[in-house]
Amino acid sequence: MKEESIKKFMKLSSGESELAKQSIEEAARFEIIGEVKINDVTLAVDVINKVGPTDHYLNQKHTKEWWFPKIGGRIGLDARLKGNKKNIVYQAKEIAEKILEKYYPKLLFSDVQKEIDEIIESYTKMLS
Repeated sequence: MKEESIKKFMKLSSGESELAKQSIEEAARFEIIGEVKINDVTLAVDVINKVGPTDHYLNQKHTKEWWFPKIGGRIGLDARLKGNKKNIVYQAKEIAEKILEKYYPKLLFSDVQKEIDEIIESYTKMLS
């Protein structure tokens, strides 16, 4: 999969602007770890080249079709207030609580943990 993503990156990025190349490279990293699929539609290289580094993407048709906020949704404040919808702060808090309920930190290898402890100890002594 990694090799396939790299080949796809090379093909898609040839002849593109530097901004588009950076976006494609970042997307390739996410595809390698299985978080996103790379294709002409998901990358929107034409939109990146059209908008450039000095403007924004929020008014672009592609953005409106593909991006949906996890909190807040797409309804305005007036509609939210009339419909008794949860505000974004409350929604964000709910999402954070769900994440924290399921989160378990990955344990470090003992040699890595030992090295971290040694670094902390040396800096603690230095600062005392």
